Amino acid sequence: VVHFHRFFDLESVSNVESIESIVIDTDSSAVESDQDTISNTVSTEESAELINHGWFINKYGYTYLYEDSGYEQFNYSNLTLNRYVDGLNELVNLIPETTKIYNIVVPVSSTFADIPREIYTEDNFYNKSQSAFVSTVASKTNERINNIPIVELIEEAYGGGEEVFFRTDKNWTSVGAYYAYRAFCEAEGISAYTLNSFPKINAGDYLGRFYLATESAEMLENPDEFICYLPMPTVNTTLSVYDYGTVYTNYILCGNNATTNTLYDIYVGRTAGRYELNTTSGGGNLLILGDSSAYPMLSYLASHYSKIDLIDPQYLDTTLAEFLKGREYNAVISMCYSTNATSGDYIPAFNTIIGVTENNG
Repeated sequence: VVHFHRFFDLESVSNVESIESIVIDTDSSAVESDQDTISNTVSTEESAELINHGWFINKYGYTYLYEDSGYEQFNYSNLTLNRYVDGLNELVNLIPETTKIYNIVVPVSSTFADIPREIYTEDNFYNKSQSAFVSTVASKTNERINNIPIVELIEEAYGGGEEVFFRTDKNWTSVGAYYAYRAFCEAEGISAYTLNSFPKINAGDYLGRFYLATESAEMLENPDEFICYLPMPTVNTTLSVYDYGTVYTNYILCGNNATTNTLYDIYVGRTAGRYELNTTSGGGNLLILGDSSAYPMLSYLASHYSKIDLIDPQYLDTTLAEFLKGREYNAVISMCYSTNATSGDYIPAFNTIIGVTENNG
């Protein structure tokens, strides 16, 4: 793997066969002629002289860096939006009528970032509206799906200086996830606990994927502080991690091995297809279909539900229909980052376990 130690310019990637676009979404129809969409060409003017902003090519794809923070670009087309909606609507057919279904699109930090417009223009770093994406999804989903919009909540907290996102990693923090937990509780009609009610864990300095992608000196000098939370002190929990036939029971919800600088390791111990959480809270059963955005939610929700199953479609070794046999839930949450909803492997995997036939045309 080659890491590029200077900012994106054509000379620095001369060993790459073809660089036509820096649009992350591999669907070419995502490049549309409106001002919110990234340019289809790479600006090279004085790019080699950029000091603290620009693009990096790396094993994760393309990473944008501005000062000591990394960003993912949010872009989508009608094709990718409809693919996401198709999966959600097909999910309805697998869930009993008596079970409530919720959908949460988790925003990424890129469209909230305080980056001067001239820098956006110089670097061709344009992002589409995440709020518009969420509202369009809500207008297209089955009436049984309760869409919970949280983009404005997160944007307000971000603008107020709260650390709702990591700077060195693409994920949101436990503070960001708390806002989604609170919004879900309101929709579900249960009383949310205050954030300071949950036991707090400081896992120490953290350098995440954006740092690994860029090896930024600014990030190295100013790492994130990894703060996470456990369930209410009165609630005991046991976590079982199911990874392709192997079951691990030696992990907790947060505060596992932090020396690897890997989000999975700190929150739930390891990446896997299914996590089963049993608690003494005395509540009902909850199913979550989600990516890594769901990890920090588990501690909060464990204080309300006796059993929570979290499925990551990218690693599940069966279909959802097979998994649901003999299982009943009071509620189902589908949640993923806006970037995973519109690009990458997550939604194809989600639709596969749901039973949606992919249309790549």
